[in-house]
Amino acid sequence: MLKRIDGYGERWYFDTQTLRTYLSCTSFCKKVLPESKYLVDWKVKHGEQGAYEQLQKAAHYGTFMHAVIEEYCKALKYAQAFAIDPGSPLYAWKEIQDLCEDYCTEHRIMYLEDRFLKKIRKDILAFAQFAWEKNIEIINIEQFLSWDITDEAGLAGTVDLEVFMDFNRKRVRAIIDMKSGGIWESAELQLHVYKMMLPEVDMVFNWSPNDWRLGKKPSYTLKNQTNSTMAAKLPNYIENGIIDGIFTPKIKQVDYEVIKYGEEPEYTVLDTEKVLENILKEES
Repeated sequence: MLKRIDGYGERWYFDTQTLRTYLSCTSFCKKVLPESKYLVDWKVKHGEQGAYEQLQKAAHYGTFMHAVIEEYCKALKYAQAFAIDPGSPLYAWKEIQDLCEDYCTEHRIMYLEDRFLKKIRKDILAFAQFAWEKNIEIINIEQFLSWDITDEAGLAGTVDLEVFMDFNRKRVRAIIDMKSGGIWESAELQLHVYKMMLPEVDMVFNWSPNDWRLGKKPSYTLKNQTNSTMAAKLPNYIENGIIDGIFTPKIKQVDYEVIKYGEEPEYTVLDTEKVLENILKEES
């Protein structure tokens, strides 16, 4: 079983039985690819603090959008599995409102609740339009996967959706990775890492909602990344990553019992294996 851990400067996964660590696909892409020139220019334009605040808001909305679409897909998978009649209620606005309130309360961003609700109204319709037009059949939702590249190097990630869908008059098995904003080079690379973990899929796509005009049909961007050049570049990125040691976790933690008055502080530095063992103990 894989478990994801954050908060150590990077995102990692580890096997709860063997404690083997896997670098997350997201962190891998950030490490091996240069930062987008567009993003660099945008940060300069908005300043360090302004850019940070906007990126945090965008990240929160992206996480919330994923949660909303995940619940939609669960409902769709249930309806497909039990052959629910077309036209039956599938997903209610009240459920989305509750998700938004819970998310904003948990992350202490209640000031963003109204903004999130206005945006998600259109974005979930865009996804529903996509699901209907491409006749998607859900195989897996938010699936944890790992890839043992070598004995020391491994990658892991969470695949948003694995589906059967109609594309170019064919029925294909595909990975769908959802983005709430722009689709950058790192998104292409990430998809081809996922394809190595799921070789049985035929195609890989990025999906993102468009800011469609009211009165028009809900619209979205579906970018076919199957033949992206990133597939050919991936082995070189992995080889360079192994040379640079990016697959070796630097997960350490300070441990101490008490700080004594008038004495130099004494503490212990826990290595990666001990930190992971403590995480499992705390959750058991």
